[in-house]
Amino acid sequence: MSRWFFALVPLLVACPKDGAKTTPAAEATPEATPAPEPLKETEVVFRGRTIDVEPHVAGFPYRGLRPIPEKNVLLYMHEGEQRTLMQLPLDGATDLAAGTKVHDIDWNGRSNFGHYVEVPNEHAIVVKTDENNREDYDLYKLSLDDGALTKLTDVPYIYGYGLEPVQDRLYYIARFPIEGKETYTSCLQWMAPAGGPATEVVCDDPSMSFSWSNLAFSPDGRWVYLSANAENDRARSNVVRVDTISRGAVPEVVTEQTRRSWAAVMADRLSDDSWLMVSDESGHSNLYRGTDEAGVVEPFTTYAGGGDMQTASVLRAGGMTWVVVTLRKPFETEIVVLDDTGAPVDSTVVESNLYHLGESDTDVWFYETSRYSKMQTFRVSLNDDGTLVKTDWVGIPDDLQAKLDHCEVERVEVPTFDTDPNTGEKRRLHAYFATPREAPGSDAEKLAGIVGFYGGGNYWDTMAEIFCQAGIATLSPSVRGSWGFGSEFAALNDKDLGGDEMVDLHWAAKWLRIRGYAEENIGVYGGSHGGYATMRAMTFPPGTNGHDSEFAFGWGVSLYGFSDIKTFWEKCNIPDWVLLEAGDPETEPDKIRDRSPLHHVDLLRSPILLLHGENDLRVPVEESRQFKAACDEAGKDCTYVEFEGQGHGLKGIKNQTRVWKSIFGYLDHVIEVNGG
Repeated sequence: MSRWFFALVPLLVACPKDGAKTTPAAEATPEATPAPEPLKETEVVFRGRTIDVEPHVAGFPYRGLRPIPEKNVLLYMHEGEQRTLMQLPLDGATDLAAGTKVHDIDWNGRSNFGHYVEVPNEHAIVVKTDENNREDYDLYKLSLDDGALTKLTDVPYIYGYGLEPVQDRLYYIARFPIEGKETYTSCLQWMAPAGGPATEVVCDDPSMSFSWSNLAFSPDGRWVYLSANAENDRARSNVVRVDTISRGAVPEVVTEQTRRSWAAVMADRLSDDSWLMVSDESGHSNLYRGTDEAGVVEPFTTYAGGGDMQTASVLRAGGMTWVVVTLRKPFETEIVVLDDTGAPVDSTVVESNLYHLGESDTDVWFYETSRYSKMQTFRVSLNDDGTLVKTDWVGIPDDLQAKLDHCEVERVEVPTFDTDPNTGEKRRLHAYFATPREAPGSDAEKLAGIVGFYGGGNYWDTMAEIFCQAGIATLSPSVRGSWGFGSEFAALNDKDLGGDEMVDLHWAAKWLRIRGYAEENIGVYGGSHGGYATMRAMTFPPGTNGHDSEFAFGWGVSLYGFSDIKTFWEKCNIPDWVLLEAGDPETEPDKIRDRSPLHHVDLLRSPILLLHGENDLRVPVEESRQFKAACDEAGKDCTYVEFEGQGHGLKGIKNQTRVWKSIFGYLDHVIEVNGG
């Protein structure tokens, strides 16, 4: 339906008598209808509403703030026609508009870097990135003087990396394919921080693999600590260390073999002879203390519930060592200061989610976001007695925040099918329910979408706000497998991908039906795992896991999701994730096939939209292409849009505008199919 409506007005002209002429003033002409203003390139129309994508994406155009205190530099991205890397002096950096361009590279064409390593004796850092959004990560030296980006490594993929300052070595873990197999070997290597030949230290084996590892070092440079997974099982994470000075390159397991999904030694030491490890072996994320000599690991914190530890930083103040941790809960974050024994000294609570931006010996910088506020940042420092000092830094202007805010957000609990064994009561899923401030014009337009996975977080949700601006409600539930509720809840979907987490979505949909939404107007959407969940929810075979559960979702939007677990495992860059979440495609082929939406296209009852980046290696683009092909063969209603040059995520104003034009054009089609 067109945005504009025109009326045809007949022009009644009286014939002059006796050949007399009429003057213009005597003519009865209607008022001219003003011509409609043309749409901006970033505007999208849905059901008579005009939504401008630009303010949502680039109204506050600054992203990825990265304080680098060692160099007195703040790096950040400016979102415009291209994604531009900018810098400012860190001391006093509050006016991001005053930054200078680092170089002319458009970072829309690269996967952005986060972590960095300082290059000694140069005004430069080492970052991990790619050149084509394909996540074939290498290390690059970035000059902060002239912006030169120099490639240091040439390997298929890099996990963790770090600088060992005593021997002046840049260590990293490189992953290499094993010929003829869908597995990899990962090797610890080092080179000079400024570049040069690589030296291999040791490679892993299936008994203790280095996948997704980070690196930490002892003060004397003797020990390199890294994470390793026993038998390629990410649920059996351990800390190992390699002595590169006296014993040769033989990995030595430091931790006891037990079930934990993460174990990592922090880069910052508690003291010269002791380090801190992050682990969730107790059921919740905690800190453990270890020593280089004895290698003994003992609890440093004992958090037992109410959230998970998200970050930990070692600070110095008043001649003392302090540890600042953040405890993430479903709807708030607590910042806690601990002394060097692990005893709490001070704390404060913020009703938001925090992301760690950077730290020095005396400060930690945080990015703060919630369902009610898009972005603020602040710095935490300590008084000599360890008490917190929280200083606001930079953030989104109030007038822009008001312009972007289109949802009424309610924190709710959604019941699901099973019982929580810890309480003996029916399990309830934490969720956020967002409804549009301006209601849709008709019942046929009263749509609601459920976040397929990665829902329930207390962070600003741009996608939900744009949906609200269009009159569409969203429900964001923490289905089983979500983080923030302890490792037991996070592990409920291990080896059960596409199983009970889908039944959680059914119950969420039934909750929306009770709230007045018609079944055909309830949809599901999400990216990556959430994209898979969308396809799976819309092709879900009843009887899975013995549940007679089904829901006829009326629409679905899958962003860069996978449709066949086996082909995804064979070609993606995270095959160990598949083994943990879904199981082994080689030993459980029937189960893997049954959990793959590609093989249940016949069950698709409603239109579906697929969006995918051409260069995606996290979830290869073939996953959406093959689902579209299967839909075409089966005569199913499937729309597919591919984005040239994009990877796992669709970046930039032009691409985001195209995303929303595709989504709203598709939802117009859904409403028409439903008779609206």
